[in-house]
Amino acid sequence: MNQEKTNKIGALKTIAECKNLELQTRNQGDLAFAEAICERIYEISIDNLKSEIECERFSINALKKDRPDLVKCINRKSIDLLVKKYPGYASLREVEIESLKATYSYEKILRLKNGKRTQATYTWRSIKNYGIVSKPRDTSGFTNLSEMGLKDYSFEAIVLKYPNAFSNSAVEQATFRFAGCAS
Repeated sequence: MNQEKTNKIGALKTIAECKNLELQTRNQGDLAFAEAICERIYEISIDNLKSEIECERFSINALKKDRPDLVKCINRKSIDLLVKKYPGYASLREVEIESLKATYSYEKILRLKNGKRTQATYTWRSIKNYGIVSKPRDTSGFTNLSEMGLKDYSFEAIVLKYPNAFSNSAVEQATFRFAGCAS
């Protein structure tokens, strides 16, 4: 696709604009451009999600349409929405926000595994007792986040991004775990 078409897609701000251009493009026979416009519709739709419930519904529909790639984006949006609802969000440091994302990501995994909303009680207790990523063994949370394409929402990623906020031991463990993960 040429730069002009790419710029045109990037300039689309509403679903209505996208649908109008998609229809025109399909009528002109440029199916590749029309499909790219459809992808922009998905991006706008995900950006417009306002609640975790909306995210869940959109995920279900994306899976029905055989679009697991969209579920990853929807999961990120859902986690961002949860973090922004956290009490005192506006005054949190970036490392604290990243830690919340990691915890909510893990709770999302627990919810999928258990079929119901499950709090990451053990994770919160482990953070309180040991600190983030100081335990010597891999955790199922890191493995599951990696498999879901959310490795950058893991505690290990946070430690590597903000090494000065953590112990040398935590940095070593995070480096070791990340190096051992292929995805």
